[in-house]
Amino acid sequence: MKRHERETAVLLERIVENLPDMIFVKDAKDLRFVRFNAAGERLLGYPREDLIGKNDYDFFSEEAADLFTGKDRLVLEGDEVVDIEEPIETRAHGLRWLHTKKIPIRDEEGQPLYLLGISRDVTELRDARLALVEREGRLRRVLEHFPGAVWTTDDALRITWIGGALVRQLAPKTVTLLGEPVSAALRGDVDLAPHHQAALDGTPSATAFCVGDREFEVRLERIDDPSPGVMGVALDVTLRRRLDAEQLEVQVQRAQRMESLGVLAGGIAHDFNNLLVGMVGNASLALMKLPAGAPGRAEVERLVAAADRAADLTRQMLAYSGKGRFVVEALDVGELVRDTAELARSSFSKRARLEVDAGGQLPAVEADATQLRQVVMNLMVNAADSLPLAGGDVRVQVTMARVSAAHVRDAQGDGELLAGSYVCVEVSDSGCGMDERTRRRMFDPFFTTKPHGHGLGLAAAVGIVRGHRGAIKVYSEVGQGTTVRVFLPISRLALTETVQPSAGAALPKGLTVLVVDDEEAVRDLARAVLEHHGIEVLEAEDGESALSVYAEASERIGLVLLDLTMPGLDGEETFHRLQKLRPDVRVVLSSGYNEQQATSRFAGLGLAGFLRKPYRAEQLLTMVRGEMGGAERV
Repeated sequence: MKRHERETAVLLERIVENLPDMIFVKDAKDLRFVRFNAAGERLLGYPREDLIGKNDYDFFSEEAADLFTGKDRLVLEGDEVVDIEEPIETRAHGLRWLHTKKIPIRDEEGQPLYLLGISRDVTELRDARLALVEREGRLRRVLEHFPGAVWTTDDALRITWIGGALVRQLAPKTVTLLGEPVSAALRGDVDLAPHHQAALDGTPSATAFCVGDREFEVRLERIDDPSPGVMGVALDVTLRRRLDAEQLEVQVQRAQRMESLGVLAGGIAHDFNNLLVGMVGNASLALMKLPAGAPGRAEVERLVAAADRAADLTRQMLAYSGKGRFVVEALDVGELVRDTAELARSSFSKRARLEVDAGGQLPAVEADATQLRQVVMNLMVNAADSLPLAGGDVRVQVTMARVSAAHVRDAQGDGELLAGSYVCVEVSDSGCGMDERTRRRMFDPFFTTKPHGHGLGLAAAVGIVRGHRGAIKVYSEVGQGTTVRVFLPISRLALTETVQPSAGAALPKGLTVLVVDDEEAVRDLARAVLEHHGIEVLEAEDGESALSVYAEASERIGLVLLDLTMPGLDGEETFHRLQKLRPDVRVVLSSGYNEQQATSRFAGLGLAGFLRKPYRAEQLLTMVRGEMGGAERV
């Protein structure tokens, strides 16, 4: 053999030996193995010397050997290459699937000398292919039962696949839809082609249409696997839209009902406040006149205390109506919660363990301290009341919270709450928890689970939080306790501090005060208190009368105590007309309603002050001292 031929033989030997596929050669007569490469040894798990000279019956079952040799005979008797995929039980790796090509090697006269086999292990590839086929079949079955319609197109917007339970409603043609352009295949009365083109151009598209009394939504997106096209999904949304409409109607009715109750509560509170002015004011005036230890003084003091409790009830009703904020300032909620918790501890039973976590630096909120304290106190008291006789825990925590619109969608309070950062007051307990029915009604006015409750505590809390542009969210399960979270907007404005009048300032001599109020009891009280301290009082029962009285005696009237809500000319219009008569007129506004809302309409107009109803005799005197003693106007 020449050197070149030897080098070629060595090269071919090395190539065959290093191929990753199994290479084997059998003789044509007995089909015994005469050659194996290293890959064959590794695959079958036998050393080469154990394979050479043996046939299939020495290594495999008779059934498998019959199958292998039968195919070998067919190859040797013919001229075609056999390309098959067959299972084989190996010694090293168990059952494997081989993709095998078998080729006859003949002499110069065409007689078969050997059979050459090349086998590749395709077990993993076959398993993946079968799994893919199974997944495709499962997906196809799912899509066929999908309660809608799904389709794909190519880049020419021709249908390449379509399926789903609603196919015939979306594409009612009886002919095959595959290969049809979407403009012809899908409903002719609904032109979806422009939406498909927009999706193909990279802009996801959505549309809706009706077929009879059914409503459908269609969403389209570009796909690029395996080639550019569009995938469309259509859903029957008829039932969902009906349910949404019904739910919206329920929400609107509830909102209208709550608004009506709020208006009713606000109106009752306003009228009740006017009655309380006479009760509280006259009782406090009587205390001024009665020396300590005088007969009847104790009874009058109890009357004042009872009137104060009635005033608290009106404030809850005003809070429920959303008109209960009076003195708005930048507040440290953590400090307020800590102070309130100290007050609450004294009223809790020993079975309640109160834990407060309100430390750390938190942004201020714009709030009325008294109103916000009432919310926190109500929540803590309710949490303590829910504890079992064996005792339990009440935990109060103040943190920053990042709120999403979805998070507060079912919250109580401000329906327009925006996503963002809020100060969150969380009150949780280990008590009995609530069922769904109780959770739905817990904020309704006059609903209570307590034997002696009046049902305004939580309703007032919602009103207060609503008035502060916040929200309340409740989490509760029976036997798992309750967690109530109050979200309050962060303050972004520097609020002007209200000048507080000095209680010790002397009343100016020769002062005349014009009292304008449609309630006679209020006018009588103001007259009695002020005249008792040497102040002349003029009265007016409405705005028109006030203008007439002031026009005649403006030179000697130093202060006007003006009711905000009156029939005919209200307090705002009366104030503007008084200023036309005399620009430097000093007016103190009086109302049981929201001071912030009331005084905001007088901003920059020189309003002297605000006196909240119901007020005591000493509060009226303190206001007069302050306003006539040189306090700056607000």
